[in-house]
Amino acid sequence: MYIVDEVISEIARAIPQDGKLLFYMRQPRHFSDPHAAETPYLLFPYLAFEICDGKVCRFGHRTDLQKRALEVAEEYTEEVLSESAVVHWVPHPEISRFFVEQVRRTFLVFYHVSGSREHFIESVSRRFVREFVRSKTGREIIDYDHHFGEIRQRLGIDILLGLQKNPFLKLEDVQKIEDIIDIDRGSSKALKSISKNKDFLKDLFGSIARKSINYGYINKPKTYYCINTLTEEHLFLDRGSQDTAFQVARQAVLIFIKGGDRLSLDAVHNATKLISTSLREQASAEREDPLFKVMRASQDAEERLGTSPVETREALEREIRNILEPFLREVIQASQAEKIAVWRFDPFNKEFVEIASVGFPSSYRHLTIPQTNDVSLCVKSYVTDQPIWQEHRDQYSAETGEQPLLTNDIGKFSDATHARPIWVGSTKSAVIEFASSRAKRLVTEGQYFERVSITCGEVIRRIELANDRSWLSRMSYVHAARHRIEAIIREIQETDEQRADQLRSLLSSYSIVQDSENRFRNVDNIDELADAMVSAMSTVTTSPLMRALCEKVSQQGSEHNASPRSYGLVLEILDTLGSNAGHSPLLIEDVSVETDYDEPSKIATMKILYRPKAALQQAVRLSQVCISPIKDSRSATYHFGLFLLAAQLRMVGGSASAAPMVDDGFGNSLFGVAFSIPLNDSEGAV
Repeated sequence: MYIVDEVISEIARAIPQDGKLLFYMRQPRHFSDPHAAETPYLLFPYLAFEICDGKVCRFGHRTDLQKRALEVAEEYTEEVLSESAVVHWVPHPEISRFFVEQVRRTFLVFYHVSGSREHFIESVSRRFVREFVRSKTGREIIDYDHHFGEIRQRLGIDILLGLQKNPFLKLEDVQKIEDIIDIDRGSSKALKSISKNKDFLKDLFGSIARKSINYGYINKPKTYYCINTLTEEHLFLDRGSQDTAFQVARQAVLIFIKGGDRLSLDAVHNATKLISTSLREQASAEREDPLFKVMRASQDAEERLGTSPVETREALEREIRNILEPFLREVIQASQAEKIAVWRFDPFNKEFVEIASVGFPSSYRHLTIPQTNDVSLCVKSYVTDQPIWQEHRDQYSAETGEQPLLTNDIGKFSDATHARPIWVGSTKSAVIEFASSRAKRLVTEGQYFERVSITCGEVIRRIELANDRSWLSRMSYVHAARHRIEAIIREIQETDEQRADQLRSLLSSYSIVQDSENRFRNVDNIDELADAMVSAMSTVTTSPLMRALCEKVSQQGSEHNASPRSYGLVLEILDTLGSNAGHSPLLIEDVSVETDYDEPSKIATMKILYRPKAALQQAVRLSQVCISPIKDSRSATYHFGLFLLAAQLRMVGGSASAAPMVDDGFGNSLFGVAFSIPLNDSEGAV
């Protein structure tokens, strides 16, 4: 504004003391602006001023300028009106037409150079699109026929939207417009007469090749045209197979045509802004659509699981696959990725197992990635908790120099690939991998792929918690049974108070409402933490081994500033494992306790792995462990312990899973149970 004020001051000094002059910039309202009927021009107060009796008056608001412009139309008899600049003044011997014209041209140049005009045109086209979108829903939002009708009616020009065909076509092979583009939208009577004109085809070819705006004129019939190629796509030619098939999103080409009169560059510019804005809105809608759809699919699955929960890990992963794969299929359509896979980490076999994939044969579902594969993109991404990128190495190696020794797991060795970890709650549980043979790099999709990975983690967590909630609701009878048990204890107390106290103590020790974490508050010493954990356990589970495990947990928890809630969860795990020692002996070599700290996410996770070497369980039942209550084969009762524990962990952002390890050939198997406990309070209970 300093430059504008300075120029206005110079103009004021050049006008005589008794001179009067009003100047302002304006721009015609275009398209379906609701205010266009009452005020056909939009005025710019910051590029307006009035000089009267030696004083400069500026305008703070558009309404003030509009009011003053109406007043001076009667007071000031001389005027110069143009589409963009207006000057009113009172006739004076020292105010010449030449001076007025210089004032107008000065501010007109500033108006164009400063970006005011560009900003106005952009805002007008965006406002039109927003107003149009409000009246439409779904796929009707991008109605190009309506847009083209507006342009033809208000700007007086025909418009065509073409999509590029074969990008490797040479100019000498072009005979007609259909050789270069497909007309996707729009029409013009003049198109037939110019579609084979050599000058027109040359300009069209050049506009696409150079991503430029080309103007032209054809004498017979008298026709003016403008060609504008809007966007640039990364094209890829497979030099190995010489396959020139056009696989990527095609470039959009706008053709403006007007017969008889010259094309208004201002009209062309406005129309281009409108269509390019619509194309951006369409691209944004197409990329957002899968994210909304997958949330709706998750909601439907949650409702379905609310009435019919699944019992096994395999069934739960089928639910997750049935949601993720349609989602990933739409992500492929909206991005540069050709193949996508989600790999779940198996803590027992130390490998990554595919749980959802699109873009390649179903045989990939049987493949696994060992964690020891240190050249795998997925492994490196999971271990480092970082997104990993790999450019296309065959076709672009000359540009990128020496490539890192990393390989993708879902496509060709040469593909451009990207992998990033998936967090389910506060637990890093999986990796998602994207691959493309047609793109130089996928880094331009970074933000979108990050949202896709977050969405996958959210879907997995929602489905697991929905299944947990459904099973928990079916356990409500336990609360009713508890009241009946307490009544029986009161009856026993009348005849045997000692036995009643024992029963009441036992019922209290296994109460799911007890606050086991309170005992760990304000305790910092490692020995005191271990003592608190041991004293909180039932006498059935207390042993020297349990003491050693508690000391190990306390040591690692102290190093990572674990919360009292985390110690309470670990206590529940150890107490549950100890109480099952009757059928699954608890030995020191069967339990491992490790804590991982991911620097990027600042999250520490304690992992407890239990693999009893001398205990066999029915393999068919192991698929239910940590997923649903297990029915006792010898009675009508259920075992709830590990399921309740797993549900509690998942609700605070952790995880729990079980898997068969070695089958004895008779339907029994060694097994393992893995628990992940977040050692912070970033995740609240659900």
